[in-house]
Amino acid sequence: KILMIGNSFSDDASQYVPNILKDLGYTDFEVGNMFIGGCSIDTHYANALNNYEKYDFRYYTNNAWDNTYGRKKQSLEYAIKFKDWDVITFQQASHDSGRASTYMNLSFLAQYVKNRATNSNVRFIFHMTWAYQGNSTHSGFARYNNNQMTMYNAIVNAVQTSTDGMAVIPSGTAVQNARTSFVGDN
Repeated sequence: KILMIGNSFSDDASQYVPNILKDLGYTDFEVGNMFIGGCSIDTHYANALNNYEKYDFRYYTNNAWDNTYGRKKQSLEYAIKFKDWDVITFQQASHDSGRASTYMNLSFLAQYVKNRATNSNVRFIFHMTWAYQGNSTHSGFARYNNNQMTMYNAIVNAVQTSTDGMAVIPSGTAVQNARTSFVGDN
């Protein structure tokens, strides 16, 4: 049972998690995705402390996504207590993902989640974002001089120094590596 707490990047990734798990031979799994587009660690933490119901929640079980839980906005606490999650992932907003100073509330957010998790053995994993496409017009790209490698290297550094020893899903590195293949920067 995996819960993702993130933003549009976790929403993108969650679409592939069931297929990846199936390819790895898993047949009995559940995936939850709590997200707000563009949401940062600081905003997740503020939303948690105030129990704001601002999240879209999607839930995958029995080979299909069930969006009935997302018909109204939910709080993080709702999703955390929804299941005895085995794994909960966190993700930084893409525009902040290469700025280590923006990860300061990650340990507080993790503690908040741990205090509410119904599985005392829940494991936290950080889901690394990827650098923007080289021709991106995203306003946050300017923080990295509109340079993909500058952004990628900043993300790697921030994740290595700021994720409190959590295991890391290196999606950012996987995407960067794929860009050097026939896939290109798409």
